[in-house]
Amino acid sequence: MSFSSKEDFATSARAILCWALLLLPSCFFWSEARSTTTIDLTITFDTSFAINGVRASGSTADRALGPTTSPDSPDAPLQSPYRLVILLTSETANALNGAEVAVRVEGLANNNVVELVGKTSVIVREGTVTTASVTLDVPPLPVCGDGEILAGVEACDDGGVIGGDGCGANCALEPGFACEGLPSTCSFVCGNGVVNENEGCDDGGNQNGDGCSGICSVESGYKCIGEPSSCFRICGNGQVDSGETCDDGGASSPGCSASCQTETLYECPTPGMPCRLICGNGALNPGETCDDGGAASPGCDANCQTEALYACLTPGAPCTPLCGNGALDGTEICDPGGGGIFSLIGGTTARHNCLSEGLLQGAGSQVTCSPSCTLVTTSCTGGSIDSAAKIVSAIAEAFDNVKNPGHDVISIRQCASGCTVGGAYQPSSAILINEPGTDEGMTLRPMSGIVQFSGTMLGGTEVLQLRSGKNNLAAFDFVDAPLAISFHSADTTGANTVLACSFAASAGSAQFVDVQSKGNTILANRFDAGGTNTYAINVAAGAANTTIVANVISGNFDFAIDVGLTSTGTTILDHNSLRIVGASKYGIHLNTGQGLCARNNAIIGDGSSRGYQIDSAPTIACANGPATGNNGVLNAGSECAGAGCGASTCLTGSPGPLCSIIVGYQASGPPTLDTNFCPGPPLRNAGADAGYFMDPTPDIGARQSGRINLYGSSVLLACP
Repeated sequence: MSFSSKEDFATSARAILCWALLLLPSCFFWSEARSTTTIDLTITFDTSFAINGVRASGSTADRALGPTTSPDSPDAPLQSPYRLVILLTSETANALNGAEVAVRVEGLANNNVVELVGKTSVIVREGTVTTASVTLDVPPLPVCGDGEILAGVEACDDGGVIGGDGCGANCALEPGFACEGLPSTCSFVCGNGVVNENEGCDDGGNQNGDGCSGICSVESGYKCIGEPSSCFRICGNGQVDSGETCDDGGASSPGCSASCQTETLYECPTPGMPCRLICGNGALNPGETCDDGGAASPGCDANCQTEALYACLTPGAPCTPLCGNGALDGTEICDPGGGGIFSLIGGTTARHNCLSEGLLQGAGSQVTCSPSCTLVTTSCTGGSIDSAAKIVSAIAEAFDNVKNPGHDVISIRQCASGCTVGGAYQPSSAILINEPGTDEGMTLRPMSGIVQFSGTMLGGTEVLQLRSGKNNLAAFDFVDAPLAISFHSADTTGANTVLACSFAASAGSAQFVDVQSKGNTILANRFDAGGTNTYAINVAAGAANTTIVANVISGNFDFAIDVGLTSTGTTILDHNSLRIVGASKYGIHLNTGQGLCARNNAIIGDGSSRGYQIDSAPTIACANGPATGNNGVLNAGSECAGAGCGASTCLTGSPGPLCSIIVGYQASGPPTLDTNFCPGPPLRNAGADAGYFMDPTPDIGARQSGRINLYGSSVLLACP
């Protein structure tokens, strides 16, 4: 058969394939002489098998040809007969000239599944066309050892069933071998540095123990990459590789075995880090506060941490609930056991009741404790404490020793009735605290947030008047209240405290806190006043043993702190910061011949204001620590005027100077004096105790470098 052109050849066949000797890079079958060597196959088959492709391969005693598949993109089933022309390259034709070629044709269904198989043989003649017919039939069951390779079932078939020669007894390639041809000819190739089909690695050698075995399989605990293969240990590299459940990086810690398997009762969550005992093993391991042995009982959570309101005393045993045991445990504020007990409210001797929760008891009954150790207030039927009238009613309930014996805490809610536009309480008369009988006192505080009082409807009357003692006023804001608090002389007990409050009056005439009773404390408050004012704090004659500590005062005052004649006791001035403006206005006025303990007070002026006015020299006496020290006046027209004042010091000579850091503070005074008054909200939660500032390092004023010292402590807090 001959063809006048490549086009004639192509149109005469349904499909044209090209065979070249194995490993030749390409198939050039059309020569200048237009001579071809072809095998022209006519393939018949049962069309009910719906094959849509054929695959042809050939072999001689020492060569393998193909396989090649037609058509390139299978679509509809093929029709029988099907003609397939195989073109041989000139090199292949020359090499096979006169040789017998065994041809195998496979009928393929979808996904290259072999459905039918046929065989024939031809003698190749260079430059001619050899024709042959092949009938496809259902392939026989694979028989290993027949010298034929059934695709998809056998990897090789050397005509025998004896292993060890490269093709195993089940016609599978043996490690380290490569096989070709029919029957298969196998040779050992492990060690050639090339990873062949049935090799997991090939490091160019045949030694065991280096990661790539003598039969080119990857050894346990190793990983091999590249050609020739480079192998390295996996277990111990700090990474959890395939087949491993842990890897502690070779730390040899308990929990991760030498083969990188997690051991019983351990967990290894972080590669490269030691494992840890599992929560639930019944032992109290580091970082655990309980372990109930996996009992899944309440009280010990999934991370072996003790839950609130439980006690877990015995590892391996269930935890026991604390709520209901008649004792206050952990964060409990009450416990229904033993008839019910309630915790003290921080810093007081008061217990939780309706008033402490911002409610009036009214005709109802007191709070109770729930089975979960929380307060139940449904019995408080008098309504919320949210108007000036209800504050007066709350004070009356606190004085009722049948309903509320002892010291009580009244939590005042945000104003809801009779308020200013800004939400401040606006009483029309002074709110009076005047306890009948023995003074047990009360604590007034906000329920939450900032609670404000306005004095705009009071005229010349104070907002709060205390005629009995042992009371605490904490964290309130007094706005437009030039007369805010009066400790009345009728109070024979005293011992009241004003803590962390803010006082402001924009129109002047301020007389914020008037102290006429004994033993009172003014602690960590802020005073800001516009206009011209009388005083921020006045200690009247007869008001003995007053403590004024850690207050910030700013404005134009005749005397910011005015200490009058005292009958007995000692006035304590400690860590106060005063910013005074206005000619002939003073920071501190001392008109007492009695005791004075003054330390760490800073008075900063505007160049025309004064530091101290001393009309009657006090007796310097402190219960602990130095009598005076670390006081200073900066940028004032004069430091001191009056009895005992020298040209550049206050109270010169014995018992010691009142202004004692550096002599001669003027506008060019030392930068160590703090002028940062932390503008913004008033002091909050400054805390109080029975001590005074005893920090050995110089510590001037209520605030230093933008911070405030806790009363009685050297702990620093950031400015609010």
